[in-house]
Amino acid sequence: MTNEIYIHYLAKYIELKKDTAPVHPIIILRDHNGLFTNIEDIEIALLYPHTVYMIEDHHAFRKRFEHVKQGIGNEQYYIFIVNNPSIINKIRDFTILSCGETIHEVNLRDFLNQIEQGLNWHERINDFSAKEIEKVFERLLMYRKAIPKKNINREETDLILLSAIYDMDATKLSDLADCYIYYRNILDVYSTNKPLDIEINLQELITKVFRYHHAEFVGDIIGKGLFELFDKTIWISLVLKQFNQLTDDNLQKIMGNDYKELKDLDYFELVTLAERIERKDKKLYLQKRDQAEKLIRKSNISLYQKAEDYVLFVRENQDSPSSIITGIRNVLKDFNLEGAKRLYRYSFEDLKEVFSIVEGVPYQINSVKNAQRFLKSLISWFDNIYDLEGISINLINSISDYNQWLQLITEKLYDLEYELSEIRYSLDSESFIESKRYEALEVRMNNILNMFRKSFAKFVEDHYKHWVEHGSEQPILNHSISNFIPVKTGKIVYVIFDGMRYDAWKKVVEPYFKSLFREREVSYCHSLAMLPSITSLSREAIYKDIRSTYSSEINYITKSESEARKQEVKDSLLMDKRINILIFNMFDREGHTSTQGLSVFYKRQKEVFEASIRELINTLPHDAHIVIASDHGFSKINHYIKIDDASQVKSRYVISRNNVPDSIQIGDYKLSYTDKGYYHGGGERDLYSHGGASFEEIVLPFIHIKPKRSVQNTIGSTGKNNSFKLNVRDNEVYLSLSLNKKEKVILETLGRTNQLTTRDIESMLINKFGEAGMVDGMMKRLNRKLVKSGELKLDISSAGEIIVYKLIR
Repeated sequence: MTNEIYIHYLAKYIELKKDTAPVHPIIILRDHNGLFTNIEDIEIALLYPHTVYMIEDHHAFRKRFEHVKQGIGNEQYYIFIVNNPSIINKIRDFTILSCGETIHEVNLRDFLNQIEQGLNWHERINDFSAKEIEKVFERLLMYRKAIPKKNINREETDLILLSAIYDMDATKLSDLADCYIYYRNILDVYSTNKPLDIEINLQELITKVFRYHHAEFVGDIIGKGLFELFDKTIWISLVLKQFNQLTDDNLQKIMGNDYKELKDLDYFELVTLAERIERKDKKLYLQKRDQAEKLIRKSNISLYQKAEDYVLFVRENQDSPSSIITGIRNVLKDFNLEGAKRLYRYSFEDLKEVFSIVEGVPYQINSVKNAQRFLKSLISWFDNIYDLEGISINLINSISDYNQWLQLITEKLYDLEYELSEIRYSLDSESFIESKRYEALEVRMNNILNMFRKSFAKFVEDHYKHWVEHGSEQPILNHSISNFIPVKTGKIVYVIFDGMRYDAWKKVVEPYFKSLFREREVSYCHSLAMLPSITSLSREAIYKDIRSTYSSEINYITKSESEARKQEVKDSLLMDKRINILIFNMFDREGHTSTQGLSVFYKRQKEVFEASIRELINTLPHDAHIVIASDHGFSKINHYIKIDDASQVKSRYVISRNNVPDSIQIGDYKLSYTDKGYYHGGGERDLYSHGGASFEEIVLPFIHIKPKRSVQNTIGSTGKNNSFKLNVRDNEVYLSLSLNKKEKVILETLGRTNQLTTRDIESMLINKFGEAGMVDGMMKRLNRKLVKSGELKLDISSAGEIIVYKLIR
């Protein structure tokens, strides 16, 4: 089959030769490499005005010349292509007296040099025929570009040609391990070392290339046809060495008669080679090591007879914390963390046994406690992993409705990522597991999660249009959350966490609301983010109708966790507006820039809660419905995404000004940000992103905390006429004293908050009663009443000009 690109450049090359001798009627091309063997494939127009003849021998030329010499007198031009070097002088002597001639040497080197300006190939390329080069021509040009220089030396010529023949880059070979991997890949891809119908001596070429990298003995082994045996010996030697059993006797027992073929090798050098291969190709290393271990087992050699039993080691050294740590580390070193298909010494049952031993250690010093916590979490995590690996396909196929998906996500899937991060960054204080093996654990986990993510996204894709257009009991979409809240008449506080996914609710947010859960009726639900799962759509969907319908009754505050908004949020709650919408942005804001593990990221969010939000939770009014919701979650980007320029960005969604056929119409949602368009999904490894339909991005918590039941203050059993019941930070206190309406409001508010300033009290009283009066005097009188009752009193302090009041017992 004609190589059109090769013919294209060949035509340009012969044009160049014509132009160098335009006045000569005869041009002789001495073609050593057979470049123009198929010259008939070149268009005649490109050869004009010359007529081309192939000359095989001297007699053929004499016969042809008698025919063409008439044309020479009529200003006709000819090209003679001669690929027989023995007749070139006879032809020249014959023509030079008749009409003159111009002889050009044409060869592969000169041809290739003309393709790229300034390029200078080594004459080594002329050792090969043009017929063979044509078969790999495009790849030859491609791999030439891997050598970033103009002068190509002899070694580089061989590297480029070898790369082109096998379509495997040999230009990056640097040592013996590279050469081994390269030839191993050749055999794995092509079965033999001859990929094409090519006449080049490939074995000789490979041997030369390997010699350049001090791997000539591998070339010699290939030449003897012993590479597969050599390959097997490498990995058998490695496994035996790892178990301290690398001896001639063991090698002979495993390899049988083949042992004699390679008995002169240094087997410890082969082990070093295998270790270098591990650093370059971990997958190949594991595969070959596994195969070697199976061969050894078939030879009835017990690999572990001389190795330390670290389960027994832990049991026998319970009184030594350092021995316990060493034992755990070594058990995990030979435990199948990665899920690889090979035999490991220690099983999951062995790991559980170690935990049982460590759990029973009587003394409780920090290193032992840390080991107990680490093993407990690791075993729990692996229980879930094994369970999911065993049932994943069948489980996915059995799911038919959203409730089944929700149960699976909230019971088995949602915290796998967090728990592994917690084990790695918080619990593994003794470095029981190496960093690169944690990365392998992440790959194992994501292989499982990706199956569920893909299936869940397909489920959402199949049902989402119906959910949006017709409504559904399950799932609750974000735009229908308000249907479950008495928006028309009730007092409501929306607490919306931008970017809070389900595990963030469970691990970070929920614990701070426990006190409210204990004293109020709570409805635990879940909602689904609108698609695409972006803030400007899914968050606005929660409250867009409320803001437009009840605008005069609403306080709306974003970035509520910031120090600058802290007082504004507090004032908003004290003003007693019917509807408060508080937006907390820390998950989304920091998630887009965080490169930390999930547990570290969530630990930072807990610090935000402690600093800014915990106190605000205590100020939430008792008579209000509290709605806790999220606009979207986020997904961890666990692979590299490269964006060359803006025109190549592949957005995960598009915002259009017009209706798009065959799309889901989501209605006239007001976008809180620019509507000019978005780029989404690009980033580096270990960033968090959103916009898609994975369960981490769209399955969200939706919690409805109902108002605290109103308890009328009545005359107490003490017999006193005025008994006032007050909740002070979850403790009930009965005050037997006379209080006016303002004093009752102040005490009730102080009972659920940590403190109030003079400004807070003024704002609250003005909102409730239209005027505040002399607050400082009022608080002094109230304190005298409290002190007289003997139950409570006010702690009064000042911070500059601000007076702060706290209720203490």
